[in-house]
Amino acid sequence: MSVRMIGLVSVSGVLLLAATAGRAWMPVPFPQLEQELQSVNPGPETRALAPLIGAFNIVGSIPARALAEDQPEMRSRGSHLCRWAVGGLFVQCDISDTARSGKTALTWTGRVTIGWDYQEKTYRAVAVDRQGTVGMLEGAMRDKVLSLALVSSNTMAGKPFKYRLTFDMKDPKEIQFTSEVQQGEKWVKTEIKKLTPAQKPG
Repeated sequence: MSVRMIGLVSVSGVLLLAATAGRAWMPVPFPQLEQELQSVNPGPETRALAPLIGAFNIVGSIPARALAEDQPEMRSRGSHLCRWAVGGLFVQCDISDTARSGKTALTWTGRVTIGWDYQEKTYRAVAVDRQGTVGMLEGAMRDKVLSLALVSSNTMAGKPFKYRLTFDMKDPKEIQFTSEVQQGEKWVKTEIKKLTPAQKPG
């Protein structure tokens, strides 16, 4: 994944485009730079994310042995609140999900920002959480199913791992969500959830 970090440096009235990982640094003509920095309006790829906007209840489960050898199946529930951000180009979701209850409850809290990258022509996302981790994901949408796989280098319990998130938005009143971890050549489901619109008070 190449993350474009743009820095503008003024040298005798000439603006230079700073380069990023995996790409050679090259000055560009000023008209091209101006074009690159123009704001864009949300297109069909962005509008396809609209079913995620709103407040949802999360209900589902974590299959037995999905995260650890002796881990039992765990029921979970939580909340999922998404809003448009950055001029309606990105979906910003605040998520809280709790497995089990009482003193043994395990809660995951984080923020996921999803959007269509208009320069790279692909869906990308950034996930941050209360465990202090940052995951960068990339993927595609087909038939209202958005699949995003981890492309950054991340670890769990000190070991490298890859995960994939899938949102099936065919029915906006019951979005199907799955999380998977890669084990060798196969993907193993670690979460199976349903997102249903939260009832408004009153």
